[in-house]
Amino acid sequence: MAKIQNIFKGLLPTNKKQWKVFLACLGVSTILWSLLRFSEERGESVDVKLNFINYPENEILVSKVPKSISVTIQARGFELISRSFGFRTSNLEIDLAKTKVITKKDEKHYIWLPNQNSIQIAQAVGSKIKSGEALSKIDTIRLIFSERVEKKLITSFNYKINKAREHFVLKQPKIRPNQVTVRGAKSKLKNIDSIFTELVELELLDSDLHQAYKLELPDGVDSLYTDSVSVFMGVEALKESDLMIPISIMNAPDSLEFKLFPNQVKVTFTCVQSDLENIKKTDFRASVHFEDIKASFKRLNVTLNKFPKVKNIRIEPASVEYIIKSKD
Repeated sequence: MAKIQNIFKGLLPTNKKQWKVFLACLGVSTILWSLLRFSEERGESVDVKLNFINYPENEILVSKVPKSISVTIQARGFELISRSFGFRTSNLEIDLAKTKVITKKDEKHYIWLPNQNSIQIAQAVGSKIKSGEALSKIDTIRLIFSERVEKKLITSFNYKINKAREHFVLKQPKIRPNQVTVRGAKSKLKNIDSIFTELVELELLDSDLHQAYKLELPDGVDSLYTDSVSVFMGVEALKESDLMIPISIMNAPDSLEFKLFPNQVKVTFTCVQSDLENIKKTDFRASVHFEDIKASFKRLNVTLNKFPKVKNIRIEPASVEYIIKSKD
């Protein structure tokens, strides 16, 4: 260890003047090494920005547009450094009118192959392309278009109720106009029948809603002839009501006579006031089942087999007594 320390002491400067000479030589050698290193050619990947021109008329783009491709170039270190700091960029112009076009159902695929356009890429990059390997990792640039057409779509109100009021109910929204004409890509519109408003969050409604809302563009639609709709949604208070409903006996044999005590039940329910006048006794059906006699000695459970669209239904009594005797 002592010998190694003596060797290093012999190599390092021993005074201030020697240190200045040593640092100067070190700096010059570093600069010379850097110049030599950066003057060498080496291969490296660079991004080439893509610019598409001559988009087809009366067609709509239905795919994403690639922004760039990565190309391996052969360049000196100085050029690569300038590119890495953004002092030098490469832009490639692709003319869609000169690309290969493949028709698939309602779509047209415009295809440009980087590895078959090395001259055009080399001119855009301004550097030598590295030989002996694929020009770009992306082998196909594909833009998909579809014919621009018009179609009528049914309008729909897209809403969410954050805080519902317990004793109020929202009626079905009425939308005007109920249809709108849109313009968009044929391949997309063939699968679309409705168009929705932007999502609306409703808070504690206790009065009628009457307001205009913006329509949201579906995927593949580029323009609307009507961009908003008027929405009316009535709000009604719930009212509790009741009816006396007779009880029938299900699956009873003809040879037996039944008597129920009581022979009817009180059905209580809630609904909006405007629906109440249309609700009748015949809209309900209450019954007991003959098969339940085997499992019960004194009482039969009452089941509500039929009822209209109402809320909070309850029946009273929930079970009844019975008497059976033979008809002979």
